[in-house]
Amino acid sequence: MQSQRLGLVLLIVSIVLFVESMDRMDWWDKADKEYERECLPNYNPQPDAELCAELENEANSRMRVFSVVLFSSIVLSLIGLAYLLPAGTDYPRPPPGGRF
Repeated sequence: MQSQRLGLVLLIVSIVLFVESMDRMDWWDKADKEYERECLPNYNPQPDAELCAELENEANSRMRVFSVVLFSSIVLSLIGLAYLLPAGTDYPRPPPGGRF
């Protein structure tokens, strides 16, 4: 029963982290769009190199935060499911035929 509670808590935390990862994705996307507007030759024919470096670093750091939050959500959901799913004593069973 204790492991089921832990699994449920981990699943709830993973859902919260998943929602947060969607916010982080939007946050990262805004920084990426700003970088594109300021630094790509299609939008700005003469970009400022220093500003572009700062914008690229900001977009990259936001992408890392998004990736960590999303990865954490996935890992915690898998661990939570492992705690919730029943574990039987019948497995692993040997294959039929007695060869192994």
